[in-house]
Amino acid sequence: MNEEAEQEKGKVAGVEGPGVDVDLLNHQVTSIFDGINEIVYVADPETYDILFVNKLAQDIFGNVVGQTCYQVFQRLDHPCAFCTNKTILGEYKGKSYIWEFQNQVTKKWYRCIDKAIPWTDDRLVRFEMAIDVTDLKRAEDRLTHQAQEILELSTPVVQVWEGILIAPLIGMLDSQRTEQFMERFLDGIVETRSAVALVDITGVPAVDTQTAQHLIEAITAARLLGTRVILTGVRPPIAQTLVHLGVDLAEIETRSSMAAGLRLALGMVGLKIVPQN
Repeated sequence: MNEEAEQEKGKVAGVEGPGVDVDLLNHQVTSIFDGINEIVYVADPETYDILFVNKLAQDIFGNVVGQTCYQVFQRLDHPCAFCTNKTILGEYKGKSYIWEFQNQVTKKWYRCIDKAIPWTDDRLVRFEMAIDVTDLKRAEDRLTHQAQEILELSTPVVQVWEGILIAPLIGMLDSQRTEQFMERFLDGIVETRSAVALVDITGVPAVDTQTAQHLIEAITAARLLGTRVILTGVRPPIAQTLVHLGVDLAEIETRSSMAAGLRLALGMVGLKIVPQN
């Protein structure tokens, strides 16, 4: 075999040189990608033609080399609106771009690793490995749902008597919990048409500026709805904090305990607690 033939035989994926077995090298590269249990494909970023798919991709979509990626992978008749070709050829040229999406054909979630790589003819092509993260996303959704349920349980709003609503708060109040409370509190007032509402903060260890502001906003909004609000469980440290923050409680009824607040609330709706003889 002459030198020119040897060099021609050795050209593959940018590798040149005498003595290189092209078929063996191609087989080795294919074996590597077929051994990866994730979808791997290569496509032309200009024509969107698929140039290579590994075994897993073939098992799911068939032997689709030569077809357009958006038709095969997304069942679309036009390039995907979320295509990352411009990104990997622009801002992320030479770097990997990682993103997530849900494929509407397989209905699975994938974490995609995209990169522009040189092809055998030195043009830049799109390489993508799509890692199935469906189980992870489902677990994350369950955790989010459970966190939401816990949040709702930690901000209960209960009607204890006709016209009287109680909203006990327990634990540290961050912005999310306080906003959740405000929404549930006002919705509860509207739904029950309560004339009096108790907000009990006995179980709240501390109140910061933002939390205090949210509480005052909730109480003010309740008063605009025509509901009288009683704030109970204001312990000395919290009282000092509220005074230090400049929170004006002059227009708000306060009581040291929920029992005292409930007694006041009953009186506001024309009821009273009568001890049994």
